[in-house]
Amino acid sequence: MGGVKQTIDNGFGTVGGRKYAPVWLGFEGYAAFFKPRHGVVVVENFKQRAQKFCPAWIARAKLRQRGGGVGNVATPPTRHPHFAQYGAVFLKNSNAGVMSVFFGGSDGSHEARRAATHHADLNFCQFNNLFCVILGQIYSVLTVIHSQSFSFNLPVWRIMGNILADASVPTLLVLELRNRDQVAWANLNLSTGRLIWQHTIETTDWWTGSLGCYNGILLLHRYANAEQPAPTGLLAVNADDGKVRWELKKAVFVQTDGHFMQIAQRNAAQEPAYEWRQLTDAQPIVEPPQNWIAPNQDSTWLTSISYAPTNQYYDFLSHFIANKTGQQPVQIINYAEIDACIVLLYYFYSPNSITLSQSLLVIDSTKKILWHEISSNLGDSTTLGGFMHNQNQVIYLRSELELLVLNFSKS
Repeated sequence: MGGVKQTIDNGFGTVGGRKYAPVWLGFEGYAAFFKPRHGVVVVENFKQRAQKFCPAWIARAKLRQRGGGVGNVATPPTRHPHFAQYGAVFLKNSNAGVMSVFFGGSDGSHEARRAATHHADLNFCQFNNLFCVILGQIYSVLTVIHSQSFSFNLPVWRIMGNILADASVPTLLVLELRNRDQVAWANLNLSTGRLIWQHTIETTDWWTGSLGCYNGILLLHRYANAEQPAPTGLLAVNADDGKVRWELKKAVFVQTDGHFMQIAQRNAAQEPAYEWRQLTDAQPIVEPPQNWIAPNQDSTWLTSISYAPTNQYYDFLSHFIANKTGQQPVQIINYAEIDACIVLLYYFYSPNSITLSQSLLVIDSTKKILWHEISSNLGDSTTLGGFMHNQNQVIYLRSELELLVLNFSKS
């Protein structure tokens, strides 16, 4: 959570063992630090990705309080295209890998150095805002959000990513839909943004429940009724068309690597007997895998971090949200960082309302609001829930019948 506070607030960071006050942290691995006593700004690329917006060497921008030279300049001064609108001039020392930045001139002249001196003499808050705009403008221009909305006939009960998928398998999102009387499933292809299918799977009933989607195969357990909670069978369904692939009666799923699976069945003595089978067709394996090591089955999807009112950072996040939106969060705040942006899902009471509303807020590295929407019709499946995300997408429930996908991209 330290990164959360430093991203939004003015905490402190360390570069080369020395303490600096950060101008801005948290976007694409860049961090800018200002040491007031020496008037030094350091723009570091901690993830070795500076080549996106700068030359391949690590960028160090130095603003001098009292002007002066820039050392051994090996290349003529240039304007970086992303900083041109700010009148920034870049001078590179090819031996030391240093980039000096001056504002207000076009050729590294004395006027430019005086401009740099002027900016360095600004108080910290002014300097913070100045450099935050200069660096953050790159990302606010490039970060674009496209949304997709999907509606369903039944409330969304569970959302599952495609675990252990081969590279050839498209990015799938399988949903279990159910109310008190019915159950169905649906499949979204996030690569194309299409709802592939939504229906009740044949031979299933309300007591059928999802285990997960593994390499394009949805596994389901059958249950008899509430009085007999133990599984009575294992069912496999093609995630791409929703059709039953195979069924094993009295089998219980244990584990899989996306190609083979281990199941358990009760013998005459009611003791579990384990065996290995192919995941695709449930055929027995003649030679079971040797020295089996269960793979990491973590999906590419992550769950947002939830902060309760008792958390030490809750008041900080709540104050930040209230200042940006005028809405006072109550209960849980869900948080994630995606593509140089902060994503917040929180709950609040609208004026003269006694029911909770939920709000999704996306803010970029300049603290500009990129997305802000409110949902008032909350059902049991969304109340106090979080959201899922990967490196460039957010999945969350607008209501119990509607799913929203936010796609983050660069323009």
